[in-house]
Amino acid sequence: MIIVVETSHKKNTLHFLEFVKPIIDILDTVENTIVIRHFTELTSHDVAEAKRIIICGNGLQDQAFLTASRKFAWLKTVTKPVLGICAGMQMITKVCGGKLKAKTRIGVERLQFLLPDALLGRMSKYDVYSLHNYICSVPPGFVELAETDIPMAIRKADAPVYGVLFHPEVLNKDLIREFARL
Repeated sequence: MIIVVETSHKKNTLHFLEFVKPIIDILDTVENTIVIRHFTELTSHDVAEAKRIIICGNGLQDQAFLTASRKFAWLKTVTKPVLGICAGMQMITKVCGGKLKAKTRIGVERLQFLLPDALLGRMSKYDVYSLHNYICSVPPGFVELAETDIPMAIRKADAPVYGVLFHPEVLNKDLIREFARL
């Protein structure tokens, strides 16, 4: 079972169609059981039962999730595969001791992936789509996986917890399929 976590304001249908549904559509090709949870409804039981967890991105004007880091405290100790996309990487960074800095970035850019890795190490140079209002530092205990002027991809050194500041549901759909197979 893969849990897909929504990070939008509770009643945002447009967010669901833009940031969640594309991920579900990709996962439908490789996974039979997909559960969608809004971050306010995610329970410790959900986290314990999931095989993998994807924390979705959200719209530029929707920052409600940033005030709810206690709902994501499980990120400090989780050992199962987690993929934080944009807002998901921002939350991983915040919960795990990194810093966020306001900086808007929108558009396609080329990334060079650095380290051998079960998920992102298969990539080398790829075009990615960015849409975010915050950049992240690399939290303690994490490694940076993509070379650019800011951290765009990170992984926890001792667990398969990934954060990507770009949106693979737009240009890098294979990354989501690969994550589902971790």
